Amino acid sequence: MLAVTMRRMQRIVIVLLWCVATACASSPGVQATPGGHRAPRVVQRVEPEYPAELRQQRVTGSVDIAGTVPKEGGVLRNPHVVRSDDPRLDQYALDAVRQWIWSAGFQNGVAVDVEFKTTVTFSVD
Repeated sequence: MLAVTMRRMQRIVIVLLWCVATACASSPGVQATPGGHRAPRVVQRVEPEYPAELRQQRVTGSVDIAGTVPKEGGVLRNPHVVRSDDPRLDQYALDAVRQWIWSAGFQNGVAVDVEFKTTVTFSVD
């Protein structure tokens, strides 16, 4: 019973951190929330390659990538595509996100592994 409750609490924390991360992404400079929780954030971002051929064909869209931000921060572990507008963009998005450096996420002031989702968008200006 205790193990089930702990798993449920971990899921709730992951959802909470995801919600906070979403809010932080839309509000630059917001990092902390009440209770000592802080979602991971990208501290070093590499822009994805956008091949000329796809750009000329006006291929646009978003790729959602999920993975685990380790409690030490650093690179996303096990990044994988969870949703894509165009599969031709998937590998370019993954290649970029694999190079991103993340800050650690915190729960009650303690660094924790965080399941995280991010979006890479390709657009033609």
